[in-house]
Amino acid sequence: MKKTKAENYNFDNKSIVKYLILFLLFSFLHQAKGEKILILDPNIDDFVLKGDYFDVFEDPEKKYSIEQISNPKFEGFSKKAILYAHNKNSQSAYWLKFSVKKSSADQKRFLLETYSPHTNLIEVFLPGTDGHYTMQNGGENFKFSQRIYKTKNIVFDLPVNKTDKIVTFYIRIDSKNYSSFDFRVKTINYFLFYITNEYYFLGLYYGILLIMAVYNLLVYFTVKDRVYLYYVFYVLSSAIITMTDDGLGFQYLWPDFPLLSRPIGYTIAPIILMLAFILYSTSFLNLKTRFYSLWQLIVFITFLYLLYFIISIFSLGEALPIVYTLPFLATYIVACISYVKGYKASRFFILGYSSILISIVIIQLRAEHIIEGGFFAVYSFNIGLVFEVVIFSFALSDRIKIIKKEGEQAQQVIIETLRVNKDLQEKVNRELEEKVAERTQELSSKNKELEDVNNKLLELNNTINKINAGLDYDNWYLKKDIKNDLQARILEEEVPFEEFSKIFPEEHSCLKYLAEQKWKNFFSCRKCGNLKFTDSIDRTKRKCTVCGFVESATAYTLFHGVRFPLNKAFYLTYLFYKKDTGRNLSDLADLLGIRRNTCGKFRTKVIESREQFHKINKHLPLESWEDLVIIRKRK
Repeated sequence: MKKTKAENYNFDNKSIVKYLILFLLFSFLHQAKGEKILILDPNIDDFVLKGDYFDVFEDPEKKYSIEQISNPKFEGFSKKAILYAHNKNSQSAYWLKFSVKKSSADQKRFLLETYSPHTNLIEVFLPGTDGHYTMQNGGENFKFSQRIYKTKNIVFDLPVNKTDKIVTFYIRIDSKNYSSFDFRVKTINYFLFYITNEYYFLGLYYGILLIMAVYNLLVYFTVKDRVYLYYVFYVLSSAIITMTDDGLGFQYLWPDFPLLSRPIGYTIAPIILMLAFILYSTSFLNLKTRFYSLWQLIVFITFLYLLYFIISIFSLGEALPIVYTLPFLATYIVACISYVKGYKASRFFILGYSSILISIVIIQLRAEHIIEGGFFAVYSFNIGLVFEVVIFSFALSDRIKIIKKEGEQAQQVIIETLRVNKDLQEKVNRELEEKVAERTQELSSKNKELEDVNNKLLELNNTINKINAGLDYDNWYLKKDIKNDLQARILEEEVPFEEFSKIFPEEHSCLKYLAEQKWKNFFSCRKCGNLKFTDSIDRTKRKCTVCGFVESATAYTLFHGVRFPLNKAFYLTYLFYKKDTGRNLSDLADLLGIRRNTCGKFRTKVIESREQFHKINKHLPLESWEDLVIIRKRK
């Protein structure tokens, strides 16, 4: 409509009515287009900017620029007011258009804050004086240090300086995550007040969680009950989820890795939270022992969800959030069933879990876009978790009281059982005493008879012992004479191996003989020369008391390193000590059960020892084969 100059009009009553009609018509047409201007009232510090304040344009191909979008001839924006608008198609870019008018000349500065902190990219276009637009950007695609305002939410400047002038702003949103078109316009003073209180609330919340986690961890190290450890993991995973959701995780834990927010907050932490809660709840309710079938049900539902979760990642791309509540809901129902069945410790658990279950339902309703987020909706899980922590502290205390009461009842049953057993035992003892008394009287008479018989046997036994002692004495002298005669015979003439074996029947007798011959004068350590020693148990080895060197009876003798029985080696030495025997080596090997080659090698060793004896003793004759055992200079 082309305007005429004011001076061409006569300002009479008809003109006034005409202008009023035109103004109302213009206002009606303006409202018919769906446009709604945000009036910045100086008495209001926080303005809700969503839905009906926006004109929305979806750009599926992401090809439009701010110059095209801001062109007055561009007609792509939707004229419908959308209350809960969001990016329905994550593959498209969305343009938002809104207008602001300042109603007073105050010097307040304004900020634009989004309540959708997980948006990947937000670009805000601010109009300049020359008709061009400047851009501010933010979102999860940027490091935290790149934000204009270093807070957990995404905040932009919103310059509105002139009074009663409508200023139009454009926002471009490109996000693969869910992003609601939920913005707030706040004065900078109110924003500082709001964000300070929000950080104070979150600090109080995380402080409570940290205190409870540390407290339960210390309790676990004290009582060694794994339910406290499971609860610590549950609290920590809950803290990670809320830190991801409210943006503090990105601000403080991974500020340089913005792409970690989604896998941590939507995949890793929820799975750990669910598993920790299942372990904690089943352990707290003692399901595996008290209600084994209910425990199997919980395990089965949890396994099905994990299987669905894995399949959805590799096929669908993302698990449905509403399915996540199924294991929690099943646990809640099982807790109620266990309470009905008489497990009283479930009562506080059910009460505490009711608060967290309600908060989980609210979170899932937000995730499904059924409700929008206010303060209590956004922080419902935080509030529910704090209530749960407080109530669960009563639950753990109540559980301990119930376990203590059950222990006392069990103790009373044991005491009663012991009393009955004691009475029964006393009765049995009395009966046994009576029977024992009767039997004792019978046995006393028998014992008297046996005592007389024993006295007679004792006299007879003494007589037999005297006879046996005389026989043992005679037998010892007889054996000694036989052994001496046999040994003398061995020295005088050759005897067969059977008779030789009577003197040296086995290995130990040979070692004992070698030890007597080797150390019959004295012992001297071959390493340090010490003369003091300790004997082994079988007296065939000696250990130096200074350096600890152990010397065996065969060491440094003719029999050192012999790998066949020593009594056979003794016999071969006995045969070869003067000269070579006339026996064939094969026959001799067959007789002793050793190889012919072994027999021949040992004969060579005896001959070398014999030559060494003659060399040391100037060809003195060998008096006995025993001279070759340990070769010394004869005095």
